[in-house]
Amino acid sequence: MIRFPKLVLFLLAAQLASAQGADHLRQAERYYASGDYYNAAVQYEQYLGIRKSNSAGFTPYAPQRTGARSAVNAGDKAYERLAECYFQLHDYAQAAQYYGKLNGASSDGAVNYVRSLRASGQKDSAFKALQAARVRPLTPAQQQTLALEEAALRFDSRPDPLVTVTKATGDLNTGHGNYAAVEWGGTVFFTSSRADSSQKGKGPNRNHLYRVVGTDALNADPLPGQDIDQGLCSFTPDGKRMYFSAWTREAGRNLSRIYTVTREDGGWTTPVLLNEKVNAPGSSNAQPFFVEKEGTRYLLFSSDRAGGQGGYDLWFVVLNENLSSLEPQNLGAGVNSAGDEQAPFYQAAAQTLVFASNGRPGFGGFDLFASKGTLQGFGPAENLGTPYNSVKDDSYFFSVSADSSLFRKAYLSSDRASDCCLEIYTIAKQDPPPPEEIPPAPMPKDTAGIVEAPVYTLPVLLFDFDKVELTAEARQQLDTVFLQMSANPARRLRIGGYTDGKGRDSYN
Repeated sequence: MIRFPKLVLFLLAAQLASAQGADHLRQAERYYASGDYYNAAVQYEQYLGIRKSNSAGFTPYAPQRTGARSAVNAGDKAYERLAECYFQLHDYAQAAQYYGKLNGASSDGAVNYVRSLRASGQKDSAFKALQAARVRPLTPAQQQTLALEEAALRFDSRPDPLVTVTKATGDLNTGHGNYAAVEWGGTVFFTSSRADSSQKGKGPNRNHLYRVVGTDALNADPLPGQDIDQGLCSFTPDGKRMYFSAWTREAGRNLSRIYTVTREDGGWTTPVLLNEKVNAPGSSNAQPFFVEKEGTRYLLFSSDRAGGQGGYDLWFVVLNENLSSLEPQNLGAGVNSAGDEQAPFYQAAAQTLVFASNGRPGFGGFDLFASKGTLQGFGPAENLGTPYNSVKDDSYFFSVSADSSLFRKAYLSSDRASDCCLEIYTIAKQDPPPPEEIPPAPMPKDTAGIVEAPVYTLPVLLFDFDKVELTAEARQQLDTVFLQMSANPARRLRIGGYTDGKGRDSYN
């Protein structure tokens, strides 16, 4: 048997470990560049010695740590990339932990550290990190982000006691990533990234449309295009046409487009891509919402095309008789901000637009806002407050109520109770109780102590016959009346007159 010196074995093991580490780093960088933050995180953790290389499976929200370093140098890009992966996965507690171990992250990392601390409920630490970040050289966009973060940390709102927001049960929230619930004809349609290999050619964890019938979640088939991700859908009032968004990854980013299908013979036709008035070339267009009001049909959507207020704005087009779209119009600065606006919902009965924005003061992340008006003009947007909003992302509002009671029964999507992903919540708002009737005070039965106001009877004031002047005696009596009224201005004086027996009746 060949015997190797221990030093040689040690060097071989070190070389093997180094090669494995380099391989983990290469894979991590490749996943990171493609936007696959799940697999990038596990490879970075294996490279950094946080996760064992032979760990079975990938649970990005509960990694198996094996002695991570307490602090790392600013030049350790892998550690900051790992923090960024968890930030992109919306696991803000993990992101904050890794950002906090950096001796000097980049400016982006410092800003995201503040955001992660705030979103994970670490308010005091977030204030300290915010002050530290502000001494760095920052871009205008980073300064604006920190201003919004400070506003979120200081934002306060009393919850509406009539509103209850509850996580939906049953098949609506199976697995990770369930959001954008809409209801039509008693059936709930929603988007989910749950594992599903039932459709040939479909990825196991892609975002696809589902529907809930009874207690079962069924894929909203037949919808062609199972190899791409599908998002929020919206129906015409008769349910014969559906609009939805679908996206693919192009040039390192998700590019969304809006499609329409019609219902024929119990199924859906092949999706048709809407024209360039909606799907502007080079831009991402998503989250359509169909509105019909007084015979005019509109399609609202979110887009990052040029000509907006910044980021993703809310736009709308008027649809003509064959449902082709006319020129798009921006909803304006009362609705849109320098940040991102998404998921529009408009109810004509309440004349209210509800949407999500991360560019306005609120609780942080995406908050739900409401704006009163019509598609010809909206008033200033107002934060809906709690319990609609949380320190995390809240979006995809949809009201089931047909009348102006917008919040009586509705849905929203939020990651408020999740480490990573949006979940569907139901909203229920009670009618305010009728005002309490205050009965009139009973009349007192005991009349003891009640003093009746004195009544003064004035003497008769006489005029001479066939004269308008008072007699001398009457003038003195009238002076007495004047003194009485001056001393008691609240008293009432009743005056009556009559004639005497002198003269004929017709003359008198």
